[in-house]
Amino acid sequence: MTKKIILFLIPVVSAGLFLPGCGEKEIVIIKIPTFYKGDIKSVAIIPFRNASGAPNAGNIVSDALAAMLVVNGTYKVINRNDHRILQDEQDLRTEAGLSNAQIAAKFRNIADVDAILVGTVSTYAATKHDDPRVEQIPIWQYNAYTKQMYIAGYNTRRYTFTRNEGNVTASAALIRVSDGTTIHATLTPIRGHFWAQGSPPQYDPNACLNEATNWLIVKLVQTFALSRSTIKVKEDEDFRTASELYDNKWTWQNSFKATDETAYVVLTLPEECDRNRFKITILRKGTRKDLTSDEFLFQAEQGQPRTTRGYEFSPKQIATLGGGPGEYEVKFYSGPEPVMRCTFRINQ
Repeated sequence: MTKKIILFLIPVVSAGLFLPGCGEKEIVIIKIPTFYKGDIKSVAIIPFRNASGAPNAGNIVSDALAAMLVVNGTYKVINRNDHRILQDEQDLRTEAGLSNAQIAAKFRNIADVDAILVGTVSTYAATKHDDPRVEQIPIWQYNAYTKQMYIAGYNTRRYTFTRNEGNVTASAALIRVSDGTTIHATLTPIRGHFWAQGSPPQYDPNACLNEATNWLIVKLVQTFALSRSTIKVKEDEDFRTASELYDNKWTWQNSFKATDETAYVVLTLPEECDRNRFKITILRKGTRKDLTSDEFLFQAEQGQPRTTRGYEFSPKQIATLGGGPGEYEVKFYSGPEPVMRCTFRINQ
């Protein structure tokens, strides 16, 4: 397969495309933030400023974020337990008046820190709402004459229906230590929300707050670090062969002549697949020998929900390598095993 890649965009996606159905496959990918280039190796997590009014909320969130980033492994993480060493025993939590650039400057020539992650917790709250309710429970009796059940009266049940909620919101920014510039920042505060309701609910308010915090941390990690994600594709729609692209529309075709010089394997993937490495191979169906193999870094168009790429190959060359006319198979790999397949035929 040649290395020529043609990039095409599909700006509109039907919501029904990803409904469960025939040919649907799941692919585990690495979701890469748009700013990420691999040049930031180590990050110091600065205690978040607390604008929520809840005691210690800034430290709770930043400590949890540091712990999850350690597990995530994208960066070497320096948390607030290391700050005294890094700042010559100065406590950044007392430096609320410093700008992000000034805080970054404190780390220059002190430790091997490429960037700092700063933030502000604006909401950190657990709430409980009790709703007194009355339920009329029917009393059923049997009428021997009519041989039917009837309601003879009601018992009154009084109970409290409770809804517990946890809400946490925070904004954050990744600042380059060398020059104090912002690498990436949340455009709006990120929210973690969790609720439980019932009589009684499964989770109390504090448990809901903990779960909301966990959801917030997951979202922050996804914003600033590499993270695993599962996407869905439809094998019969997202991986096909075509003869040409005309007026920005593919001419779908699964039968070619042995003299055809050009055809295309057409792959469509969501934006989340950006910069993930995949592989496409072509082989004669029923055999195990790849006639051509192409590993590539998928480049998604930012801001577009889905990107379509056409990978050019030569039916003539495939027929020559594969023993002439017959049925051939294309495989798409996102790991050691093929995830999607499509077949085409080469005729005399």
